[in-house]
Amino acid sequence: MANSEPKPSIGPLLLWSAVCLVLLGAGGQKIPTNDLHIFLAMGQWMSETGQIMEEELFTWTAQGDTFLHGPWGFSWLSWKIYDLVGLYGLRIMNGIAAATTILLIGKAALLRKVDPRAAAFGTFFAAGLMIQNLSIRSQTWVFPIFAGLLWCMSKPRPLRFVLPFCAVAGCFWANLHGSFPAGLVALGALGAGAVLDEARLQAVLPYAGAATAFAIGTCIGPYGPEIYTYVLSNSSAPEARGLSEWGAPDLLSFSGLRLGVALLIWSVLLLRKPRQHRWSDLLLVLGFGGLALSGARFIAWFGIAAAIPLAVTLDRTMQPSSGLSPRFFRGASIGVALYWVALLGNSLAPKAQELHDETPIAAVTAIHQSADGGRLFNPPEWGGYATLELGDRWLTSGDIRVWVFDDASWAIYPTLVQGPEGWEEALVTHHVSHLLLRKEHFHALLIPLAHASTNWTLLHEDEFSAAFERVR
Repeated sequence: MANSEPKPSIGPLLLWSAVCLVLLGAGGQKIPTNDLHIFLAMGQWMSETGQIMEEELFTWTAQGDTFLHGPWGFSWLSWKIYDLVGLYGLRIMNGIAAATTILLIGKAALLRKVDPRAAAFGTFFAAGLMIQNLSIRSQTWVFPIFAGLLWCMSKPRPLRFVLPFCAVAGCFWANLHGSFPAGLVALGALGAGAVLDEARLQAVLPYAGAATAFAIGTCIGPYGPEIYTYVLSNSSAPEARGLSEWGAPDLLSFSGLRLGVALLIWSVLLLRKPRQHRWSDLLLVLGFGGLALSGARFIAWFGIAAAIPLAVTLDRTMQPSSGLSPRFFRGASIGVALYWVALLGNSLAPKAQELHDETPIAAVTAIHQSADGGRLFNPPEWGGYATLELGDRWLTSGDIRVWVFDDASWAIYPTLVQGPEGWEEALVTHHVSHLLLRKEHFHALLIPLAHASTNWTLLHEDEFSAAFERVR
């Protein structure tokens, strides 16, 4: 009698390869200084005082100003991990968060009864759009919450499961990162799509309940509903102050090209058989596709949101597979496993230097050794690192927390770093004692002026940075 048992599919091997690929990208890279360190510094202060930091203490430009500390949970949690296992622990945590996101996407696609190959292709789609957004930052740590929300809604479930799940998801998300309205956008798109798909208004009820539970969850925290004020106040300032990821993507950049390819794929799929798509999938893709076109930072969210609909669409066009022979599947599984174990073992191992090569380690050390305290004039992307390393006897000119600084405070650095007439007098007025400068773009304009001035002495200089101390 012939064996009617289905043969193994290559899909699971591809799916786990996508998981490992993202684990490699998020957990294997060296750590840049632009985001992480200022949150560690705030987390350290919170851990030592038992309070949420809501008054600016680290910078001389905004010292004493109050702010709403939206991602306080990330500050506290990242510091606790750092305090226990250092930067290595944060790197591994970051890899686990990103890999879990991909795994949940794959599992959600499989719950839609798609071919494992289609589910795997959906995960690679998401991985390709996430690849530039895998630094150690609070956004990466909430990606699995978003994917978990999509997994929860990927098939009908009893409300006794959905409502608590969505409430907990909203609570964690809102206290880690200000992107939590993306969860409401997704649930709204799914709910509106369900009404159109089923042609009855009652179809929205499960999604409305999930969105309500999620919204209630976002208000569970130290700020309650005021957390939405933080999101609104922080939605326009980053782009206005030159943070490129908040602006529309340049279609000739790496991120723009990836988005262009993704949109081209969807355009072809939509034009071929538009009536075969569910409205709930279409609205999810169109909603997050529009967000990605409006800001480069939303490209990764589009990848996560569109991956499951992509898998469903590909499943309709795929020819049935005869599968692999069990013997070949076992051999391929062993080969793929050995490949990823070797690659991940090397990349995820502790590094002699966990920080990115451009980190101004020597420059900050020289500043620290030159005095017991002082005021730094520094690029915002290095402010957090300087704050964490120098300690509370030093104040920086700023860091990447755009929600902390008013326009006048933020404008001090980009104005003076270009070396305008009277730059030294302005720095004296601000009681600046040290310069920490980058050797790239307009940052380099001030370095020759500091070299030429008799008021500054060079403490350190390398291919990336220069540090000076004011002598008179």
